[in-house]
Amino acid sequence: MRNRLRFPGAVAFLLACFVAGCARPATVPLDPPYTPTRDFAIDREPFVLTGDGTLKGVRAALCPKPVGSKHEEASPHRGEIPAPSSAIAEVAHQVELARGLDFEYPVGTESVSDEEMEERIRDEIAGARQQDLLTRRQRALATIGVIDQDVDLAGALEDMTSGGVVGYYDPETEELVYIGEDDPSAYARYVLAHELTHALDDQHFDLMRIDSLFVHCRDELTTAAIAAVEGSAELSAGEVLQRFFDSEDMLSIASEGLENANAAQVAAEAPPFLFQELLFSYQAGARFSRALQQEGGRAAVDRSLKRLPVSTEQILHPEKYPNDVPQQVDVPDLGMRMGKGWTDLDVADVGEDWLSRMLRLRLPSVRAASAAAGWDGGLYRAWSRGEQTLVALTTIWDTQVEAKEFADALQEWSDPRVVAVSPVQNRVSVLFASDPATLEEALEVLPRTLEA
Repeated sequence: MRNRLRFPGAVAFLLACFVAGCARPATVPLDPPYTPTRDFAIDREPFVLTGDGTLKGVRAALCPKPVGSKHEEASPHRGEIPAPSSAIAEVAHQVELARGLDFEYPVGTESVSDEEMEERIRDEIAGARQQDLLTRRQRALATIGVIDQDVDLAGALEDMTSGGVVGYYDPETEELVYIGEDDPSAYARYVLAHELTHALDDQHFDLMRIDSLFVHCRDELTTAAIAAVEGSAELSAGEVLQRFFDSEDMLSIASEGLENANAAQVAAEAPPFLFQELLFSYQAGARFSRALQQEGGRAAVDRSLKRLPVSTEQILHPEKYPNDVPQQVDVPDLGMRMGKGWTDLDVADVGEDWLSRMLRLRLPSVRAASAAAGWDGGLYRAWSRGEQTLVALTTIWDTQVEAKEFADALQEWSDPRVVAVSPVQNRVSVLFASDPATLEEALEVLPRTLEA
């Protein structure tokens, strides 16, 4: 199951075959070989990226607009949906028993072919406003160094999702779309249990709220919210699997999962930074929801959907939910100070998982996780002029010790010819540039715009 990677429009939850076990994060090396670039180390004066960056206006200009809550008005589908097939109705009842909630009205379902499913997902990714966002973000991420310069972000996302999707629930249309027949296989019934949990949670907690988080490019909030939603569905589908599936069903699921292994391999061959994000919602979300359930039962999971987590830090450390709220971070408008021709390119919140995934590309996973822990807020903002790109990242940490640990890890991770890292107290400021000349140009304007 997969959200549309925080694209505008309705939030749809897609279930790829690796959720049932046909691909695992081990397909992406956790500790890739890497040669640190300390031979190129350059001493720089400390700088701090602080001040009023008028982010509200930037986000309004660059980011998609929210579609709001579908429950602001009566759903157009209530009372108009035909009764589901007996097989789907049976799975829906099993989900009710596992989830401890009842459906308020029937869920619309539609069976489609593999080709139709791929076409729908391609159409979603190819939307005009989405393509503009992806093009700009591709450039920012490449400048930071988390994807290669030649990566086609839209193509990579399509490869990760279009080949292995079994089904999805769309809160905007309140419809469950899946590949299969009226008599679904055991594998399809497992998928349906997962997706019907989304439908059930949507009726009780309004999952369309997540779409509104996309406005202003609040990526961190959206990722955390999706993980909570996915975690709830993972728990519910897992319980359906244990309570209502027999040994023959288990063998059938394993067999069909192997048949879908090729699609999973395509996803696993995507850029690791993107693929690890795909896995986060399922794996970390399941751990988060499971921890809440162990502490307070399903009521605690319900509360996490009523009061959505606000950071991936809360997902990774459930004990921090809901009270440990990150600090608000701002980044000054360096583009305006860099001179004529510089324009805003991208802006996004950056959380603990984002930073950990970034460091994990070039550093051992244990060290990356340790260096990203202690995060208390983060944001990047990007500008461009012709072929030049500049990205400014500000992060805040719980303590100066944790700030220094992150700065040390990032300095080892980075090529200082195009990256400058500056830890000051519990704040770490970073500049990423497309080329050394752009970095030097940015460093020259810092004393006039920033307080060290």
